[in-house]
Amino acid sequence: MAQAYSMLEDNEEAYKAIIEGLSRDEHDKELYLFAGKMALKLGKTMEAEQHLRQALVLDPEYMEATLVLVSYLHAEEKDEEVIELVELMSQNQDDWSALYPFAAEAYAKEENFERAYEFYLLAYTDYKEDAIFMEKYFYFLLEEGKRDEALEIGKQLALLQPNDERWQEVIESLS
Repeated sequence: MAQAYSMLEDNEEAYKAIIEGLSRDEHDKELYLFAGKMALKLGKTMEAEQHLRQALVLDPEYMEATLVLVSYLHAEEKDEEVIELVELMSQNQDDWSALYPFAAEAYAKEENFERAYEFYLLAYTDYKEDAIFMEKYFYFLLEEGKRDEALEIGKQLALLQPNDERWQEVIESLS
């Protein structure tokens, strides 16, 4: 029923149906994820966070719920909570590269530059074709005084974004 409402873009009714479903089955991690996503669409951020966290209580390795929660926390600039969640996943030997860019940015904002650098390095392998990630990594390296590494990332950005002239200028200034 909730999915039908969702498909009709009646998010409020969908959310009500999900909550009703949760009252009958409070052990359905997917229902908690759906509730969290729907609550986010409705701007019910506190409820969304509670639902997503409950999905993770039921299954600490539930990647989709983890990713949605980390994305939400990142957007809200709750950097300490992003770090806590990523570190918790790491302690459980659940290293998911999808979390690395979030962790890198969160550590950088918290001024833990050494740990941010570690996560940027980890993320690089999977995100070297992602211009947005690479640009953030580039500026992080520059701010940290790692000019040689920044130059290499700048060269890669010039290849990723051939129409963006600033990367050629950056390469020239760093060479």
